[in-house]
Amino acid sequence: MNRRLVCLLMGVVVFGFFSQGQAAQLAHRWSFNGDLKDSVGDKNATIVDGGSNDAILSDTEVTLTGGTRSNSDYVDLPDHVLSSLGSTVTIEVWATQISVQNWSRVFAFGSGTAEHMCMSWCKGTDLNTDHVEYFTANDNSRLDNTNAPYTLGVQFHIVVVFEPGLMSWYTARADSARLGEAKGSFTISDVSQLNDINCWLGRSHYEDGTANASYDEFRLWIGALSETEREELHQAGPDAQPQTSVAYIISPGNNAGEVSVAQDLVWGAGAYAASHDVYFGTVRGDVENASRDNPLGVLISRGQVDTMHDLTGALDYGQIYYWRIDEVNPLPDETIFKGDVWTFTTELYAYPIEGVIATSNATSDANSDPEKTVDGSGLNDSDQHSTLDTDMWAGTTGGAEPVWIQYEFDRVHKLHELWVWNYNLALESMFGLGFKDVAVEYSTDRTEWTTLGDFPFVQATGKASYKANTVVDFNGAAARYVRLTAKSAYGTTGTCGLSEVRFYYVPVLARQPQPEADAVDVSVNTILDWRAGREAASHQVYLGTDADDLALAGTVTDSEYDPGTLDLGTPYYWKIVEVNDAETPSTWEGGVWSFTTEEYKSIDNFESYNNSDNLIYETWYDGFGGDTSLGGSMAGYIDTPFMETGIVRSDRQSMPFAYDNDGGFVNVNGVASSPTFSEVVCEFDSTQDWTAAGAETLVLYFCGCLDNDAAQLYLKVNSIPVDYDGGATQLQAPVWKQWSVDLASLGSAATKVRTLTIGVSGGGSGLLYIDDIRLYRTAPSTPEPAVDPGTGDLVARYTFENNLTDVTGNGHDGSSPWAMTYVEGPGDYGQAVSFNGQGDYVDLAIGSLVPTLADCTIATLVNFTNNGNAWQRIFDFGNGSSSSYMLLCPCSSTSGPIWFAITTSGGGGESVVTTDSTLPTGWHHVAVVIVSAGKTVQIYVDGQLAAEGPTATLPTDLGTTAQNWLGRSQYEVDEYFEGSLDDFRIYRRALSGPEIRYLVGDR
Repeated sequence: MNRRLVCLLMGVVVFGFFSQGQAAQLAHRWSFNGDLKDSVGDKNATIVDGGSNDAILSDTEVTLTGGTRSNSDYVDLPDHVLSSLGSTVTIEVWATQISVQNWSRVFAFGSGTAEHMCMSWCKGTDLNTDHVEYFTANDNSRLDNTNAPYTLGVQFHIVVVFEPGLMSWYTARADSARLGEAKGSFTISDVSQLNDINCWLGRSHYEDGTANASYDEFRLWIGALSETEREELHQAGPDAQPQTSVAYIISPGNNAGEVSVAQDLVWGAGAYAASHDVYFGTVRGDVENASRDNPLGVLISRGQVDTMHDLTGALDYGQIYYWRIDEVNPLPDETIFKGDVWTFTTELYAYPIEGVIATSNATSDANSDPEKTVDGSGLNDSDQHSTLDTDMWAGTTGGAEPVWIQYEFDRVHKLHELWVWNYNLALESMFGLGFKDVAVEYSTDRTEWTTLGDFPFVQATGKASYKANTVVDFNGAAARYVRLTAKSAYGTTGTCGLSEVRFYYVPVLARQPQPEADAVDVSVNTILDWRAGREAASHQVYLGTDADDLALAGTVTDSEYDPGTLDLGTPYYWKIVEVNDAETPSTWEGGVWSFTTEEYKSIDNFESYNNSDNLIYETWYDGFGGDTSLGGSMAGYIDTPFMETGIVRSDRQSMPFAYDNDGGFVNVNGVASSPTFSEVVCEFDSTQDWTAAGAETLVLYFCGCLDNDAAQLYLKVNSIPVDYDGGATQLQAPVWKQWSVDLASLGSAATKVRTLTIGVSGGGSGLLYIDDIRLYRTAPSTPEPAVDPGTGDLVARYTFENNLTDVTGNGHDGSSPWAMTYVEGPGDYGQAVSFNGQGDYVDLAIGSLVPTLADCTIATLVNFTNNGNAWQRIFDFGNGSSSSYMLLCPCSSTSGPIWFAITTSGGGGESVVTTDSTLPTGWHHVAVVIVSAGKTVQIYVDGQLAAEGPTATLPTDLGTTAQNWLGRSQYEVDEYFEGSLDDFRIYRRALSGPEIRYLVGDR
């Protein structure tokens, strides 16, 4: 779609979202808006660290960066999250495939290769294929190419509906008018019987590649979405709140545990609700069956307007509760939509202390030392203790000194109770080794001891069904040490012991910090939050950048604190001291937590722009729109998609910025101009202080094109200009460059930013890509400067200036049975050789050179038309398809990634290295680097390392090669290359990354 047409269509208003009630109910929703939380069903996702290919969680999506299964992160959903929803379920996904990965999955649910359900972005590495599968002991259902093709960089809406005996799926581009009819279906058994213990986004149950894809939204619905519902969801987009006729849960989440007794009920209203009936109680059947006519004592609020109900004083500790919200339509019908029954469990009053250390003055058997009383040995899941003496402790002092056993905790606790399992030998009634009359003391420092009192410990039963039968009430005593002294035992042998003890404490310390302990990438505007200690009346907040020197930041009565704007990229430490002057002790000092703030603040990452309602040129004004004061500039492409999705520094998109300082563009109003500059301008809604959060540096990333004219890049903050100091030729280098601007150089303008202008001055024209405009406290380090590789190891070079001559003078000239055509090359490179894809090729006289290449670099400029013909070659040096060769394909098969292979035994012996995607059209620099030490192959695209892998074969192993071709394959069935090549080079060594960047033009 042309941008002029978009301007006209943007005036159309769409009505009718969810014009009918829905039968399906939203069960789980992951929006990946800076977290992995399930906003509906409390089934939070996790990112599993699979290796060096890290997932990226942004404010809008989660991005998997792809790669091998053993080296790539993926998203893990809770076990049985699909099957637990029943036999009729709907999966809804909004996701974008960024690059092709071998057999990568959109999602996969199952237990392994023998039982799973999956949808694949592609079969193998062919972008034009896809795969859907349902495979269990009772199913063997597969369909290929029903959704194809998924388009790289384009978001798709995917819906999969499971009904008893049937699975159907629907896919369409997110920007398409309709989701449309089912793309495929097949018969399956009941999805509720699927053993989905591995529920993954982007990962396969096989040894397939992990997806390189972004997930904007993932939803699970109870029930089958109807056609109307599917289409309304499609029109609403991924960020709209899915509406249902029934209420949806917000807090506490369904099946949530450890819920505070101060919790309120909060829910989201159904699409048409005018009021809400609230049912709440401790008996599930009552909450499920109650109604207005038969409230069963659990209808606690009828017809309330608010979507929150205050439960103050209604919750007890350690209790299971059930609740239900019925949505009531407005008059005149007042239709009631009965809600689901949700449940939660409140926090316990007291918790067992873990990691207790036990010592004694008594001599014990080596297999029955004091630790046996706190290690859980002998206890089953019902807290029943065994009768084995090796599961207990017994000891003697051998004299008049009474036996005591002492317990040490990790810190001072407010003790609630001590549970005692006395010595439980089967013949305990005969031998009487259990403690009988016991003195209980406690201490905070093991120096000053306080006597709690003397307590009788009940004798054990001597049976395997024995449970704790003595409870000592500590009544909130503060202690780190407790000593139990046996003033007498049930026998007279002088030996006495215990089976097990358990101490319970009241949680008076602050806990559950937000941000979580050791969190990273925390917003500089974060609010510190925590669960308050049980008795706290106020909270002292200590905060600082030195864990050993924290200052009191403030005292609050609520369990949250706003520290104001923090500094970027800074580790912070904090603790909470809980205070209640009416208690003893009056203060409880918590441990120190830490978090690290986000490294940068984004001014624009260019990810939010689309082709419909958030157009790039409506934020970044340009000269094409009619503003002649901005010269010959254009933000975004003239036709959809307006954003660049292939050449990006991070995430999915960058902004194309075209400049024309010669003739200028004919703008949207039909007016031509002759500017000497081109500018795009972003005007902010409100004045910004870029020095906030300690920011000191503005960083902007840009990438040039080989065809660009050299020119001066600059920016302006408000009206203050700053020239890029890297040189005019940097605009011709197709590599991402970091431009760092000291905010201090902008003076007071940095604190009152109203506009940001990016411009190019001087003659010429070209196309830049802009990405990731950010503010840093400390700017990232820049890559090592480019290095001239020199000509000492350059053994062949072809500039194709209307000939096939090796310009090094080494005599490795090329020839062709065809009259090759020469065309204009990129930028200042002069002529390039052109291939028509119909049979023309170039034969290089390098047969004797190849066996001398242990380390080598082969580099060239490529303009690939990507016409869809399979297995085209940039080069293929060898002796035939069944023997030795090494080759480079710009696109494997018809639409797969860049493919390098080398072998001495035909296709069966190939060492293969591939990138993540096809070589884009237009001029690009490609280099293959082979390193003999370690036997590795690297593929560089436009100066960036795009792939690296092992090789069993080196060029020197190929021997003398007779067929050294540009544009032709050793395999007769493969297609000839269509496109152009320029500046083809062969080096007798492995060039470094900085040297490759020099060849690309980073100078």
